[in-house]
Amino acid sequence: MLLSREKPEILFITPTSEKFTQLADLTRLSQTLSLVSNIQWIIIEDRAQKSEKLVKLLNRIKVPSIHLNLKTPPAFPGRGWAQRNYALAHIRNKYQSATGNELKKIVYFGDDDNAYDIRLFDNYIRNVKRIGVWPVGLTYGGVVEAPRVNQDSRVVGWNSLWRPDRMFATDMAGFAVSLDLVLNTNATFAASCDKRQLGPETCFIELLGVQRGDLEPFGVNDQPKEILVWHTRTEMYRPLQNDSDHGYIF
Repeated sequence: MLLSREKPEILFITPTSEKFTQLADLTRLSQTLSLVSNIQWIIIEDRAQKSEKLVKLLNRIKVPSIHLNLKTPPAFPGRGWAQRNYALAHIRNKYQSATGNELKKIVYFGDDDNAYDIRLFDNYIRNVKRIGVWPVGLTYGGVVEAPRVNQDSRVVGWNSLWRPDRMFATDMAGFAVSLDLVLNTNATFAASCDKRQLGPETCFIELLGVQRGDLEPFGVNDQPKEILVWHTRTEMYRPLQNDSDHGYIF
C-alpha cells in the first residue's frame, strides 16, 4: 500500500457557524485531522468577519489550513450551503491552471460535528478516481445510509430511510470527488435546490454530470461491514440564563 503522502491530497471542506459547542466541535475535528498526512483543511465561517478564536485554533494546530468567511445570504435554503459554494469557488480559482500532479487531489465535505474513523482517509477518500461513495452511520433518524450494489459491484440503489428512490441518496459525509471533476463542472449547492425533495447531496452530484453507474462504492462488500464515518450531531446547547462564561473563550 502506498504511503498517504504519495497519494492524492485531500481538500477537506468544513462550513461552521457560531454556537456554544463550535469550539469544542472544531477542537475535536482538528485533533482527528492532525493524524492525517497530506490534507488541507478549508474551513469557512458563517459570519461577516473571521472570529479570533478560530484564528487562534488554526494557528495552534498542525493541520495545513485555509480560513475563509462568508455570511449566508438570505436566499439560501440550508445551513452551510453558501459556505461550501464559497470553498468550491476558492478551489476553482486556485487550481484552474493546475496540471499533472497538481490535479491529484480529492474534495471532501466534512461537517464539524461528525465522527471520522482515521481509516476513512486512506482506505476510501484517497482511492477515489472520480466520485466515490460509502456508508454513513446515524443519518436523518436512520441507522445507516449506504449504496446498494449488484454482483458486479455497480451501484444500483440505496439503503436509506429517507427517499431511497433518489438518484444519489447519499449523505454529505458519504461521497468525495476528484479535483479534476470539480474543475470541469460548475456544480454548486444551488439555492434553487428543493432540499425537501432531493437534498443538497443529490442536487450537487447531478450537477457534476455523473450517472449512478459512475459511482465507485467503498466498504459495501467488506466483511465485516464497518462504518468509517458517522453523521453525529452535537446537541444544541443552551446554558442557563443566569450563567456566565467567566471570561473563558467559547
